[in-house]
Amino acid sequence: MGIIDGYSMMIISQQFKTINDFINIEFVCKKYANNMAKFHYNPISLTPKTRRFFPNLNTLHLYTKNDLLFTNLNITSHQVEFKTKLKSSDFEEKTLCDILDRAFPTTYHRICYSGYNDDDIVTIPDGVQSLSKWCLELCNAKTINIPQSVVEIGRSTFECCNMVEHLYLPSHLTKLSAAFTYVYNLRDLVIPSLVTYLHCGLFVNCTELTKVEFSSDITTLPEYLFYSSGKGKYEVPNTITKMDDYAFAECNWKTVIVHESVTDFGIGIFKNARVELVELPNSLSEFGDEMFCECTFLTKINLPPHLTRIGAKCFVECSDLKEIKLPTTIQTLDDSCFGDVEVNNKFSELKNLKEVGGDVLYKFHPTSFVIPDNYKVANWLFDNCKELTAVTFNQTICELNNTFCCCERLKKIVIPVTITKIGDSCFLNCSSLTQIDLSNTICELGDLAFENCVSLSTLSLPKNVTKLGKKCFKNCGVLSHIDTKYIKQIGKSCFKNCKQLGTINVELTTEFEMSCFSHCNLNEIVFPNDVIKELVDINEKTYNKETIITNFGIKMFMSATSLLSVTLPTNIEVLPEKMFYGCIALSSIKNTNHITELGESAFEECGSLSQIHLENVVKYGNSALKGINITQIDINTQTTRLGYLCFSNTPITHIEIPQAVSEMGNILVNCNKLEEVTFHNDMVKSVTFEGCMSLKTVTLGGDKNTINNNIFKSCWFLEKVVIGGNITKIGESLFKQKFELKEVEFPSTLIYIESEAFSECEKLQKLVIVKAFSTFQKMLFTTANV
Repeated sequence: MGIIDGYSMMIISQQFKTINDFINIEFVCKKYANNMAKFHYNPISLTPKTRRFFPNLNTLHLYTKNDLLFTNLNITSHQVEFKTKLKSSDFEEKTLCDILDRAFPTTYHRICYSGYNDDDIVTIPDGVQSLSKWCLELCNAKTINIPQSVVEIGRSTFECCNMVEHLYLPSHLTKLSAAFTYVYNLRDLVIPSLVTYLHCGLFVNCTELTKVEFSSDITTLPEYLFYSSGKGKYEVPNTITKMDDYAFAECNWKTVIVHESVTDFGIGIFKNARVELVELPNSLSEFGDEMFCECTFLTKINLPPHLTRIGAKCFVECSDLKEIKLPTTIQTLDDSCFGDVEVNNKFSELKNLKEVGGDVLYKFHPTSFVIPDNYKVANWLFDNCKELTAVTFNQTICELNNTFCCCERLKKIVIPVTITKIGDSCFLNCSSLTQIDLSNTICELGDLAFENCVSLSTLSLPKNVTKLGKKCFKNCGVLSHIDTKYIKQIGKSCFKNCKQLGTINVELTTEFEMSCFSHCNLNEIVFPNDVIKELVDINEKTYNKETIITNFGIKMFMSATSLLSVTLPTNIEVLPEKMFYGCIALSSIKNTNHITELGESAFEECGSLSQIHLENVVKYGNSALKGINITQIDINTQTTRLGYLCFSNTPITHIEIPQAVSEMGNILVNCNKLEEVTFHNDMVKSVTFEGCMSLKTVTLGGDKNTINNNIFKSCWFLEKVVIGGNITKIGESLFKQKFELKEVEFPSTLIYIESEAFSECEKLQKLVIVKAFSTFQKMLFTTANV
């Protein structure tokens, strides 16, 4: 780099942004000492303090509206650099010179016009240099006159100018933003030659547009150039070499002609366009992704003779395009490239084809297929090949994802040793599959791998497979045997609706996800105790590996209606929500004495379960034991929660609620064989004995001070009630019509009994009242024999 002299530094310093930059440079070297004095204009905004650094100013430049005006005799003119906005109302009976009259000769570099009147003709004053964004929005004028002084037009300048049919742009225009949004009646437009760039979305909803001309210097059509615009035919100028992504997307042109000059096509060029005919250059070698996607009016397309690739979703939803004929030069057919369009070729004709994406091959209706050696992936390869019955693999493919989805006639298949992964949805909906031989190299079965394989009855899993993905065998209705000896993790809904699966080995399984055995017909399942001993061979040395069950998923056995017995592992303390919900045949469950918490509906509707040990449970979820067949339950004295309906619809005959219970819902609804209940806690206000027709004795302890008046509403055979705590008041009709009631005891705190509290208690013989009451209501003992 050469030495910078004083003059050169002056030129460079014109780009400085702050006064400190100028001051600092003068201290760097003596030859730069008078740098600021050389300026006859100010290159930055000035203040009273910084004005003195530029003593030789002749011209004052104003860079912002807040810049100060200096009127020194040396200053002879002003240059306004910031945008000066003027509205149409400013021009009423005034010229631009009148509006901008100043004491000094002033040059405005950026006069911007904003606003309009309601006349049929709008004339923008001469001298205006730019039109601001939205400045003519919703203007109803039929004619808009733009002066030659305008060099810039902003975004959406003419938005919704619905009456304009023709616009004449000034020849000096250099910058044109997306100005023509919703100019519905615009017929044609000539863009001046000084505009060398077309803005994205230049024409939006210009539905009557038939002609556009622009400079030959423009070589690219930008994104969404004609969005919802165009009428009739459009011929791309032969100066265009590139069409950006979605250039004609959603356009209304019926015919588009593209010349040989275009060599670069973006993706989605005609996506959702209303084109009926597109003429493409013969030299075109690739159709990009989504090129004609959703072109519902396209009826015919002539493919270039040297076409080598059709991109993903190229013809998806082209409903009027019935079929296409592929050139033999095709090398790549990407995922879903044809959509519903039929292919008028035999697969054997495509000698140069090297790569086939998913959802493509079925268009050729193969019954058997040999995967070529150059195919490295087979994902989605045979998706929806409903007639496929046999496949020969190559040596390069190592995993299968969605590969045979919906191959309805595929009955048997042998997976070679080169395959290591059966991925997601690999055999989904293979309804005829009865036999599959998995090589020992397989180490993973993905999500939905065999879902809806309704003919698959047996399967041997290699020992390297330790995880089954979610819904892996869901709805395999005849699956009766599967070797799960080495499985450690069973995914969500893995065996859901496997109606013929009677037994399963889970001795090494440590994680069971949500609904993994729901709606299946397992008869018995035995979980290993605390720790699973697994023999592992590494480097010819054998040792015991300890594995502990870490997770039980919710709804794990939900509606497994054939499940008879379960042996739980001893390290699990919480049974999750709906774990055995609806297991109507479940009659035996072992190793429950270590359970401390039952989730919501954990055993709901297990009507055959008549005995269960829950002596260590301290939390019962809502409906946890609803509908089971136990007649007795011993609640742990440390229990803190009894969820809503947790004992409802059970045949228990007596129950005792401990004092520690601090959260309790209406727990005993429809316990129609319940005869005796004792509460030691204070949560009685949330309890009713609805449907407890056999209840005879109730003891209410704790420190409560109120009782729900409806608590005994359905207890027609109630004989004895003992009320403790700090009750001060007995409500109206609390014991009314309790015809079998014989004895009631109250605490010493009771001071008030409302009317008809014991009305029609015909058998009441004993009423223990510790002290005299202050108030007795009339009709208190009507028809009672106390």
